[in-house]
Amino acid sequence: MIVRAVSLALAGLCLGSTALAQDASPKGKMESLGHVGAVERAYISLPAVPPVGGLVLVPDWWGMAEPFLKAADAFAADGYVVVAVDFYDGKLPKTTTEAQIRMNEIHRPGALRIIHSAVRLLREDRRVQVPKIGLVGWSMGAGLALDAAIGNPDISALVLYYGPVVLDKERLRQLTAPLLGIYGTRDSWITPGVVGGFRDALRAAGARFEFAELDATHMFANPASADYDAKAASRARGRVTAFLRKNVFVVIAPPVPAH
Repeated sequence: MIVRAVSLALAGLCLGSTALAQDASPKGKMESLGHVGAVERAYISLPAVPPVGGLVLVPDWWGMAEPFLKAADAFAADGYVVVAVDFYDGKLPKTTTEAQIRMNEIHRPGALRIIHSAVRLLREDRRVQVPKIGLVGWSMGAGLALDAAIGNPDISALVLYYGPVVLDKERLRQLTAPLLGIYGTRDSWITPGVVGGFRDALRAAGARFEFAELDATHMFANPASADYDAKAASRARGRVTAFLRKNVFVVIAPPVPAH
């Protein structure tokens, strides 16, 4: 079922395995989420082999900028069906001021609906059904990803890159997915104090979690940011790879031929 589904999806989205692995330009395709409850579109990137799981990616305030799309393709190259969501209707901020304005204009319930629609696509669309789904968010997207994962049993893993936190222990008790939080010890927004409070709240709620705290500032994992730190970003990516492999990655055995 999964092998056939991926063959159909690859044909429908016109992705090539060799290009995905070797060409740095984005290789996914924008598709409508209309059939799973949202009028918006999302960027979908597919693996060249039968998938090992699904991921929904939630961007920072730069939206569907090239580094975000390349991150989606990189996860697809790891074997995941990736749905990267868009809150800006395809428009890209050109300055930090514009990015701040667009972020502040986001309708939070609408943004959460888009994320849930992306999860539904991975769960229900017959082309790309996957056994497990992970949710990965960066900065503002991490806060939205956390909200979307709370109370959602369809999420098997949650990765948060330096985003807003939840300190309400009662809400955090509804988080069933294991969580990986990635933070910079020199972050002036999500400070070590904020991270410490989040750790205490998660522990009190009985949540499963682990943190990676790196010597970096905010937005250190975005290559387009002035705060980009290649070494810290690489270390963080290694932790994410291991975490997803433990909690989302499922090897799909090929069908056994009938005798």
